[in-house]
Amino acid sequence: MGDVDVLLLAWHMDGEEWGIVEPEDVTSVARSNIERNPMVDFRFADRRLLEGPYGAAPYAALLHMETYERTAVSGETYVIGGIAPQHGWAFQVSTDERLGDADRAALLGFFEEGFAYDGELRVPEWTEEEVEERWKRDFPRELMDARIRVYRSKHFIVIGDSSGTKKFAKIMDEHYEAIREVYPFDEVEGRRLLPIFLFRERESYIQFCMEYVGQAREQAERSGGHAWKDYYATHYGAPGDTVHIHEATHQLFANRLFLGGGGSWFQESSAVHMEAVYDSATRREHINFGDNAVEDGRFAPFKEFMTRSSLLHASGGSDGRGQDLAGLAYQQAGTMMEFVLHSEHTKELAQEYIHAVGSLRRNDVPGVERVLKRLWNIDMEGFEQWYLEYWEKPVRTL
Repeated sequence: MGDVDVLLLAWHMDGEEWGIVEPEDVTSVARSNIERNPMVDFRFADRRLLEGPYGAAPYAALLHMETYERTAVSGETYVIGGIAPQHGWAFQVSTDERLGDADRAALLGFFEEGFAYDGELRVPEWTEEEVEERWKRDFPRELMDARIRVYRSKHFIVIGDSSGTKKFAKIMDEHYEAIREVYPFDEVEGRRLLPIFLFRERESYIQFCMEYVGQAREQAERSGGHAWKDYYATHYGAPGDTVHIHEATHQLFANRLFLGGGGSWFQESSAVHMEAVYDSATRREHINFGDNAVEDGRFAPFKEFMTRSSLLHASGGSDGRGQDLAGLAYQQAGTMMEFVLHSEHTKELAQEYIHAVGSLRRNDVPGVERVLKRLWNIDMEGFEQWYLEYWEKPVRTL
């Protein structure tokens, strides 16, 4: 392309084998494969959605990555991905030097105009056959003969035996928009509705956790709802409970932002922060934690905190004051995300930080440190100090 050598690769991915549901799943798999090259330092640059005849979903995901030598861009990689009924496809363009403006414009024009699909389109609202298949495959055996209630909202399809599907869907649509305002992502026509499994009785939800998820009863009984894979499952108890916006954040990070990495500390920081945005009592808990983290000995150094396999299970027991250590860990995670989003030091590049850290392997502390160095030219200790300084100042209303 001009004077630039270009490597072209076409990829085919079996949908079932690779878990391909959306075009973004294709670019996520491609990114993981690209970053396995130990000889090259890749950096995530951008991802966008392109509307058009790209496959069974009428849009494609376009991933842009850059390679670096020290601080200079030494090459670029683009991957465009889409889906057909049973597989994903990707087309990769890589160069060993930085593209000029004219070459980049020509390449982007190719991505916008150079693909066509005339096969079967999926039904983003789900067909009745798909609903019935999901019910029979995933729901507890005790509900196989129950009446299926289904309600489709702007963003969700609520499936279950509860009569509150419409009201619950309205609340979840509001959560969806609130989450998208804090963690922006593209919207396009043809997105598949996200499933919510809504049970009338708590016992049915517990049975679902045991039969489908494989949880022990004790573990299931501690849960008010959970997001996993593409779904959110809960029972119709208190529609205003903060568990719903918390788990909706997990669902959207997995199925809209496609940021499933970083580790438990990062995933919970995004969800717990949304609780504080939604609920004034949770917000007050975060302010109290931030005000007293160091003095009360409740603050965990970031490097240690980021290596915990699970904030829930690796933070068991209570401290000397009888406070739940897992609860304190969740509060620290939430205050970390607020700091990144609102600190004068970090807020301008907060979304880039979220996308970079959320795309790392779990508990990759050196990877987080590389992100901090690239964005703000600080190390982990400096990042901690900024966090402490943020919470020492009077905290504004979110």
